[in-house]
Amino acid sequence: MKRLRNLFAGVAALVAVSLSASACDTSPFAARVNSQTIKQTALNVELQQWSSSRAYVNAFNQSNSSTGVTVAGQAAGTFNSKWVAGVLGGMIDASVFRQQLFATGKTPSPGIEAAANSVNAISQIGWDQFSADFRQTLVLRLADESTLTPPTVPAATLKTVYDQYARYFFNQICTAQSSAFNQADAKALQDSGVPNGHRACYDQDAFTAQPPAFQNAVLGLAVGKTAPPIPTLYGYLVVRVVSRTEQGFTPDVQQVLSTAVLAAQGNPNPTLDGLVSKANVKVNPTYGSWKSAQVVPPSTPSTGA
Repeated sequence: MKRLRNLFAGVAALVAVSLSASACDTSPFAARVNSQTIKQTALNVELQQWSSSRAYVNAFNQSNSSTGVTVAGQAAGTFNSKWVAGVLGGMIDASVFRQQLFATGKTPSPGIEAAANSVNAISQIGWDQFSADFRQTLVLRLADESTLTPPTVPAATLKTVYDQYARYFFNQICTAQSSAFNQADAKALQDSGVPNGHRACYDQDAFTAQPPAFQNAVLGLAVGKTAPPIPTLYGYLVVRVVSRTEQGFTPDVQQVLSTAVLAAQGNPNPTLDGLVSKANVKVNPTYGSWKSAQVVPPSTPSTGA
């Protein structure tokens, strides 16, 4: 079951979008999924979140240049109806998967959530440009999908992917940091190993919130090693990795990687596809209709958000 929204991500082609708004939301529905309603306001928030990332928008537009599907619609302030249909389709999927987990009493384990965070950081273009709340939404969605999906990709393939991106699979990185006003002093601090540097520890979310230059310098650094001076607005930052708590090639990591690799290869996911195909879904005609377990956009070229 191929969907337009599967083009959202890069390396691991992941799909993720948010669930419905609170009970006090009185806006019209965007879709009804079994017993749950996705409000138009929830969809609008979702559209704004995706479109707020310049990196994501540019990558999506480029990858769909042959089809003419873009994030923006033809009129100012609107979104392309096909893109909107893809986003709403992802929200419907997420609702179906969450309902299934609730019905069966399952919840994603902390290890699966941590691995989902890592895989999103690897694969989702524009990841560091999304808000922390939206990143958490995407993590939970991939965690839900992975909890429902039995691992089917060969372990050797998963190990190859893991080894290539092992630096992303951590729970916490602790550093010693020192600042310098000029490059010469920063280089001296680097050579000394910044023994008196300020200590700071970062979990996955806190690390993602750091400037890209910091992330790039520290992410692949071995414990005990010091990164080259990092330019800042006020001079230079010298960082040494003090400790790193890794996730390892655990069953949870393998399960999330298996789900991601299936999507990246464009292979069907019978478990997830079966759940979506059986769902009772009604889509607001403003956004299209529900056919063959996906949202088919309306005939008009674009729709406002």
